[in-house]
Amino acid sequence: MDKKAIIVDDEVKAQKNLSSLIEEFAPEIKILGTASTVKEAIQLIDEIQPDVVFLDVEMDGESGFDLLESIDHPEFDVVFVTAHDEYAIKAFKYAATDYLLKPIDIEELENCASNLSLKRSNNDREAQQRLLLDNIKKQQDSFSKIVLPTLENLLFVESKEIIRCESTDNYTHVYLNTGKKILVSKNIKHFEEVLEPLGFYRIHRSHLVNLNYIVEYYRGEGGYVIMKDESSIPVSRRKKVPFLDRIQTL
Repeated sequence: MDKKAIIVDDEVKAQKNLSSLIEEFAPEIKILGTASTVKEAIQLIDEIQPDVVFLDVEMDGESGFDLLESIDHPEFDVVFVTAHDEYAIKAFKYAATDYLLKPIDIEELENCASNLSLKRSNNDREAQQRLLLDNIKKQQDSFSKIVLPTLENLLFVESKEIIRCESTDNYTHVYLNTGKKILVSKNIKHFEEVLEPLGFYRIHRSHLVNLNYIVEYYRGEGGYVIMKDESSIPVSRRKKVPFLDRIQTL
């Protein structure tokens, strides 16, 4: 099913460029309008009732986050469009929010369009955007809650609840300290980037572990660890030395 969309960006050239790329590489998304300010965007959202808003982060004297804060109950998905801003991107990843970096990469645009095909409830959207806005206002090292997007819904969990993550092709199994196992529609590289600053370490190509849940380490060619959930996780040979260095700093 086609999705109605608008673009919010204060640069007309950027609006036209993104609209052209979407028309060519994501034709299921129909751009029905553009706005250059938050005020114009609010009016356009009221008129069009879009399914998706492509939202520039930094506009002339305004921020895309100003738009989100002015809408209490969003009924549309948001794709942030931004130049490289490590802090904002970190916040996007914690909230599992879709974003595109300028200049727009075609593969990222196609992946984004694919993500938009997943159904989200209005409650999920609202909670996701609230978490994002909360994170934007915090210092980066104070992030703790992250979003786990599954095929059915969005789960909001504290990072300390996660024991480990295991790669399954382009998906990841996330194991919680409640015994729950969740299949998440993000690859393990995503979780490595998000969770390593919070005490996690990728000890193997397929495994990311919470260092606080390691019970034992057994030496060997690479060795392996026993986790608090009694799972046995291998340590790759090339990760052995940096892993041992890392746990000695705990």
